[in-house]
Amino acid sequence: EMYEKLTYGVKFTSVAVISQDMCERTITINGLSKSVAMTEWRMGYLACKDKNLVKLMDNLQSQCTSNINSITQKAAVVA
Repeated sequence: EMYEKLTYGVKFTSVAVISQDMCERTITINGLSKSVAMTEWRMGYLACKDKNLVKLMDNLQSQCTSNINSITQKAAVVA
């Protein structure tokens, strides 16, 4: 949902609001690159109802990349 803020007059609707079943099966991925002009800062996040799946994704991500730098973290809080 990176482009949820760039709708140019059209109301954004997440696929997760279609039904409870769809909400249960949706992984929402977002970031700050587009919405607050933090391009190239690589600050992203996700949301999912399945806590076990989130933990598995966290374990995988922690072995593939390092954490974002402290400057990006501070900028994301302000944004």
